[in-house]
Amino acid sequence: MKIRAYKMTHATGFAPNHDCGILTLATCKSGIREKAEIGEWIAGFTSTEKTAGGTPRGQERLIYLMKVTNKMTFDEYWKKYPQKRPNKYSDLGDNIYFLEGTVYKQTDKAKYHTGKEDQDKDLTSDKVLISTEFKYFGKENPLDISEYREYIKVPYGVSRWGCESSNDKVAEFIEFVMKQEAKSDIDYSAVSAKKANSCFK
Repeated sequence: MKIRAYKMTHATGFAPNHDCGILTLATCKSGIREKAEIGEWIAGFTSTEKTAGGTPRGQERLIYLMKVTNKMTFDEYWKKYPQKRPNKYSDLGDNIYFLEGTVYKQTDKAKYHTGKEDQDKDLTSDKVLISTEFKYFGKENPLDISEYREYIKVPYGVSRWGCESSNDKVAEFIEFVMKQEAKSDIDYSAVSAKKANSCFK
């Protein structure tokens, strides 16, 4: 069992995105999106950036944990998950790239990563990581994992590939995290009718 950890400079709900009860990493972290395999776990931690927790090095907290349960291309994602595209009910949708001929284009409804620099970074890999087993705590209430900190490697700074951990404590850490209450524990059947319709049409 393996965890790939990285630090997040932003935690807006766009990358990763947990709308509709599915956690997806479809933008940013092109190296991790390219390299991670189905069955692997991805962990996003706070950083020294104020936009993602503002925690000192060595005291990072967990923003989210996801098991990669599927992996697909932007084109496959665009077709299979239309509910994850940005729409009038939510501008956080991360399904923003589609094929036009042999070239990826960005939907005009995208709110994030509309600049060329962000798009170029995103398109370094056309892979999308999908998870139906995850916990998303967010930057407002990241999880204290100090009990396991020495067993889970976290990069010193921003890392394209993340840091891999595979040891006897990894399974215990995952079990601990998955028992915690998080933002991802939303009853999506109880959200507003408009948002429910956009998720489950």
